[in-house]
Parts: sequence; structure tokens; C-alpha cells
Amino acid sequence: MRSPNRRRHATLAALTAGILITAGCGGDGGENTSGPQINELYFQRAEDQGPDPFTPSTALELPKGAAKAGTSVEEDESYDESGNGRTARALPGSTPGLYGGVQAASSCDVERQVQLLTEDEAKAGAFAQGARVGQESVPEFLRGLTPVFLRADIRMTNHGFRDGAAAEFQSVLQAGTAVLVDGHGLPRVRCTGGSPLRPPVVAQGSMTHRGSPWRGYRPERVVVIDRTAQPLSSLILVDTVNNDWIERLTGTHGEADGRPGTTPAYGPDADITDPNVVRTPEQPSSSGIPGGPRQAPAPEAPAPTRAPGGTTGQQSEPLAPRSQPDTQPDFRPDGGSGADADEQQMEGLLIGPVSFQG
Repeated sequence: MRSPNRRRHATLAALTAGILITAGCGGDGGENTSGPQINELYFQRAEDQGPDPFTPSTALELPKGAAKAGTSVEEDESYDESGNGRTARALPGSTPGLYGGVQAASSCDVERQVQLLTEDEAKAGAFAQGARVGQESVPEFLRGLTPVFLRADIRMTNHGFRDGAAAEFQSVLQAGTAVLVDGHGLPRVRCTGGSPLRPPVVAQGSMTHRGSPWRGYRPERVVVIDRTAQPLSSLILVDTVNNDWIERLTGTHGEADGRPGTTPAYGPDADITDPNVVRTPEQPSSSGIPGGPRQAPAPEAPAPTRAPGGTTGQQSEPLAPRSQPDTQPDFRPDGGSGADADEQQMEGLLIGPVSFQG
């Protein structure tokens, strides 16, 4: 039996291969295939709703004077297509500075998100299906999450609302995206489209990319977020107005923000994607797998995993790429196994040739 650490590094290597193999390739190609499009990967900019959104955007505008939440690398002249020998990182959801925010302010209108979903029974059911929670638990689930901004481009499984169901697709979310995070540090909702998020699937076979990368995108800076084994009482955020640290209690929306009791070993302007700057301990999740990536197709998913329809985006450039605070119940689908099901059957993951389509 392989040790948790060996499985951890093997899985991250598979995800990294899928990210970095695209760095030196380009052009069009590949063929559309029918059936579940698990091997499509979407670039999703912070402000775009994306394909088949569940709801209008509930992301709130940053206060005047707030800086973009993401780490800027637009002037990084040292970058080359080979990635300079660096690879994508797996970071625990507890990493200080992984997320950003504004003191005493929420990045998402959570009550509006609750209203938009609960007033449409079909969307509430599909959202619950994608989030792997019971439909009746959706309001409590949303209110128990923590609103933040991403400070790095991250790899996730996203969902669109199509034909009354949650249509799963793989995506890279841009730094600056407003998300709701659970008590284990894992993003669970993308506020711009009201869509549920889950850990990424490691693709098998060819990968087709949709949309175009943003300026400053670097494949070796993509982050896979590792769900912490133990519930978190708080998240240490970067204040994007004052460039300082904020401690935000999990499940709160900014009303209880304060200064952290222990200051992180690096500054709030540190590049969290650089392992030479931000060092984190080896902290495997409860399964020993970074971010709980799943083997495709997800065996426990009751939903059909269809590609979002009607959206192909622009011609792409080569890409790269659960539950609650300790005061909240661990939401799981009726008869399902919750986040733990995302972290099973991780052996034998493969990444194959990559193709590109606009």
C-alpha cells in the first residue's frame, strides 16, 4: 500500500503535468466529443459569470481605494514558457494570505445568494446537487461560509445550471474572484455566477481549453487548495485596502474582523505562489491528497456531468492549470458521503496529450 505522502505527491504531479504541459503549445486542434466534457478546462476571469450561471452576480464591489486581491506578476520579466523550473503549488486552505478581503466588509451578498437560489426550486435542487448538500440545507450551508477574494489563480471544479441540473466542468479561477469558503479553507461557491465549487478532477486523456488567459497568468503560479483535515476557527486574510493582515472568523462576513493574534512569518505583499517566500508545513488533508482532487468521472456524483452549453469562449492560449466551521454541521447530500467522497480512488491518475479549441 502506498503511503499518504507518496500518493499526495503523485496526485499533485498529475495536476501539475496537466497545467505545465500546455505552457509550450498553441494553436487550434482537437475534436469535439459527445458525452461528459470532463477534459474541457475553462479560463474564468474574476468578473465573468461564466457558462450557464446559476444566478446573477452576488459579488460586491470593492470599496474605493481597495487594490486588486490577486498577486500581480504582469511585469515579471523573468517568466518564460518553460515555467522557470517552478511547478504549481498545493497550499492548505489555512495558508495566511491565500485569500484577501476588506476590513468589516463582505465580498459577496450572501443573503441575496440565499434568496436567488431558494426562490427557484429547480436551481436550488441543482445547486445542492453540485455542492453535495441536502436541498433543504442550502440556506444554512451558504450562511455558514466565509466571503473572501482569491489571491492566486486556482484550479477548481465549477458547475453551470443546464437543463435543470448541475453541469460539471473544470476551470481555472482568476485571482480577485469573490468566493465563499468553508470551514476547512476550501472555496465552495463562486459569487459571480452563484455556482457551487468542488475540488478539481485530474483529467484522463486529452484536454481542451476554453477562453483566453488573462494578462499576468502564469501556469506555474496556479494553486490547488488543500482541504484541511481539521476545521478552522478563522482565516488570515490580506486587507486589500491597507495591505495589512485581517483575521476573519469562519462563518462570519466581516462583522467580527480583527488583527490576528499571531503575525504570519511573511508580509501581506508576499507572493504566496513562490515556495521560496511562503513556506508551509507538509499538511496533507484527511486523505493525504492535496485539495482532494477527484478521479474522473466522480463515482459518487448523482448528476450528469455534461459540458456547459452554448459557450466556447475566445481562441485560447496554452493553459496550465468541505465542510463547515466547527460550530456548523457537516452538510452532506441525502444518502451521500460529503467531502470525503471527493478524496477517494486516487490511484492511477493520468494526464494525456492536450488539444485546444476556442
